[in-house]
Amino acid sequence: MPEDCKDGIAPVLDGGSLNFDTKQEYSSSLYVTSKGGTIDNKGENIILKGTIQSIANTSENPSPLSFEGIGLTSLQGNNSYLNPTTVKEGVLEVTNVNGLGSAKAGTRVEKGAVLRISVSGKPTSQGSTSNDAEINEKITLTGGELDLNGNYINLRKGVVLEGKGTNSTIRVKKGSTEVFARSTISGDGGLIKDGEGFLRLGGGKPQTYEGETIIEAGELRFAETTSTPETTDVTVTEGATLRLMGGPGTAGGLNTVRSIEGEGRILLNTDKAHLSVNVSSSEKIISLRVSFLAGLEPIPWKERSSRMAREV
Repeated sequence: MPEDCKDGIAPVLDGGSLNFDTKQEYSSSLYVTSKGGTIDNKGENIILKGTIQSIANTSENPSPLSFEGIGLTSLQGNNSYLNPTTVKEGVLEVTNVNGLGSAKAGTRVEKGAVLRISVSGKPTSQGSTSNDAEINEKITLTGGELDLNGNYINLRKGVVLEGKGTNSTIRVKKGSTEVFARSTISGDGGLIKDGEGFLRLGGGKPQTYEGETIIEAGELRFAETTSTPETTDVTVTEGATLRLMGGPGTAGGLNTVRSIEGEGRILLNTDKAHLSVNVSSSEKIISLRVSFLAGLEPIPWKERSSRMAREV
């Protein structure tokens, strides 16, 4: 047993709750057993500077470490706990790429809650990912929000959008243009892209989430290594952008959606870029602005219909 546990200095969560009733910074380590537990900020802003580690955790399926309270809990340590992480309410912020503990356990963000990742990597030569801030665990959103509050971030293990008819949000802050999900976004839920930054999807195979795609702000980019889900209904709001890189002959294949509407714009970024819309009429696409190479003025849909595959 660690010395600070023996001395009673560091708290041990063994299925119970650790409550913070006042705004504070806490520098000591915390320990959690396989029974998990709850850290409740009670509506305050809490900074946990120490590490959160597992103790006497021999279970293959440990109970979650849950975060409650409508305030903000900021994890700043290099954490190694083995439990799954559940964000039930409020904001859980991590400022370390290992802030969520073991990459195998996964993190779940429930409706109304926010997971904020405040880390950044560094620029590298084009195509290199060596200096990315890699998030090495799968994140499940069940109506919650993933706030990517940095740049050069890579969601390496992907995101699951859980809940048929439920939309979850991925937010990218203004000025962040190098935020990646080089893996699959899956699940039966829908995606809201918010924030003025860019979210780039890749991964070497099509995205598979089943719900709708709503681009509220900024840019959602599908690289040529991936493609849109065929079952998705897309809305691009005014001022927002959907950028498509792939098409016939690229690794991601054809971009096909069930319908598309809105007053935003679509950029078909290369001469290979392709979009196929499975709609029975043009009503849902009439207001979209379409460009075919970066830097061109938006071109009306009807003038470019020969360049876009449209199935009616």
